[in-house]
Amino acid sequence: MADADRSPAEAEGQQELVLTRSPAIRMASTFGIASMALVSVIAMVAALCWSLQGLLGLPNWLASGAFVLLSLLGVWTAVWVGLRNWHVEKRLERGLEIDEPKWSIRSYLQKGAEAR
Repeated sequence: MADADRSPAEAEGQQELVLTRSPAIRMASTFGIASMALVSVIAMVAALCWSLQGLLGLPNWLASGAFVLLSLLGVWTAVWVGLRNWHVEKRLERGLEIDEPKWSIRSYLQKGAEAR
């Protein structure tokens, strides 16, 4: 089909498809979603530790320790979300359907994981 025969919506749709196949776009979206997940969880953990310290009168060392331990959850979440986003983007590039999420980081790090 010639470009003159295409509607503007079809031409825009094809341009969008080409943009989503770019490795730079995939990397930027993965970095963005992982950063958002990390910031969200760390903010929630900070608010939780601060409020528990104020309400229960926890000592500073205990609140700081809880913050550090719960922040590891934020790091795990950011890594998992980033790997999941990369996996989904690769599947969409190949024309495959989005699969059910696996809650193990190791499952997304295995060679050929995006083919499954």
